[in-house]
Amino acid sequence: MSPLRAKAGLLMGLGALVAVTSCGVFATVLSSGEDTGRSQYLAGVALLEEGRPRQAAALLRPLISASPANPDLLLALGTAEITTNPPRGRRVLRRFLEVAPPEHPAVPRVRELVER
Repeated sequence: MSPLRAKAGLLMGLGALVAVTSCGVFATVLSSGEDTGRSQYLAGVALLEEGRPRQAAALLRPLISASPANPDLLLALGTAEITTNPPRGRRVLRRFLEVAPPEHPAVPRVRELVER
């Protein structure tokens, strides 16, 4: 398998993991009635799922200052950034690996992507 195809497969897998994570966040937003950046996060994830990583990154990037250790936010932003700005995306995904619990479902794929 070519390196480009392998990278594309990893990115698609990360996108699916981000989408699963966002479902839980979406339920929390609906039940709480409050919005502390969650709707912006969900909009960024939706853009990522639609194949619009540049727009997703633009929405997600400002949220990092409020939640610099949120693994799901880092995963979503890193996934968006890896396609639009690979060096920045790798930095964000490395940060994800630093803060994510070892059992986070995206850890193995992110580790593989970052180490390439």
